[in-house]
Amino acid sequence: MYNINYIYIGAFLFIPALIQATNYKYTTFFNTITFFNIIYIIFNIYLSFILGLDRFQINSKLGALINYDNMCIVFAILSFIYSFHLKSKYSNVILIISFLSILLNVNHATRSTWMLLPFLFMTIFWVYRYKAKIFIVISLFFSILSLIFLFTTKNNFIPRIYDTIYDINAMIHQSDKATSIGSRIDMWRIALGDFYQSPIYGKGTFNIAENLCYLSQQGFLAGNCLTHMHNIFFQELSTHGILGFISICIIIFLPLIYFIRKYFNTDNSTIKFLSLSASFCVLSFLASSTTDFYFISNIAAAFYGLIIFTLYGLIISQEKNHI
Repeated sequence: MYNINYIYIGAFLFIPALIQATNYKYTTFFNTITFFNIIYIIFNIYLSFILGLDRFQINSKLGALINYDNMCIVFAILSFIYSFHLKSKYSNVILIISFLSILLNVNHATRSTWMLLPFLFMTIFWVYRYKAKIFIVISLFFSILSLIFLFTTKNNFIPRIYDTIYDINAMIHQSDKATSIGSRIDMWRIALGDFYQSPIYGKGTFNIAENLCYLSQQGFLAGNCLTHMHNIFFQELSTHGILGFISICIIIFLPLIYFIRKYFNTDNSTIKFLSLSASFCVLSFLASSTTDFYFISNIAAAFYGLIIFTLYGLIISQEKNHI
């Protein structure tokens, strides 16, 4: 079922070599992403404002809103960081575009996209604190945030906060009703039990999916037919045991460690920018993976491979040019 999706990550191993052969510029990559964010803004304004769709209606239109939001927030983050690095009169325009893209994404109320944003803002404001536009950025951010939330989030963001509070209260009072957060915790307990039963190879993807579907149909878990553990690490522990857990840690943490080390071991501002952007991309994937199985679709897996190997290739290219 989901196992083959990991193959799509490896399909992009050739990208660093392609970047070297074509002398592909990092500015082209980030300008393309900024253009995508413009399309994203127009499309989501159409969905939310013109059609007046709420979260659940948008989900029915797109089919997988969580995956959609988790992937698109990466583009918004990349444009946001790019606006600070870019020494151009267009940098403020890109900054506004990235803000709007982030806010529209948050408006969809996919909770896994919220977790990284405060850390992102604080880090970027600190790294680029000597730029004069920081004061304008902060004022602009809170102004837009207030306006967007005031007029658009009453049907999405606020109810999701109430849902979270309700789930926590239900857990505290040990309610028998299956909730979103409670079901995730229950699934993670099940995953640990599966791991103890088969610690090396796991119990297999299909067997786990079949059991979760049965439990959700019986009302023990929230949902009609759940098929994964809603956490990529618990998913691998239960389906593929310690071997799967180690593999997924390599896929996520090896690039993260590489990019962070590159950031601190260079004085080149462009390499620092690319390393910082790549680090936040991996952190965004990681945040999304804590409450959902990020590689549930081949598109999500391919997207991860595309972004990570492209940024890796751009860093290598910049290092050779710098030498």
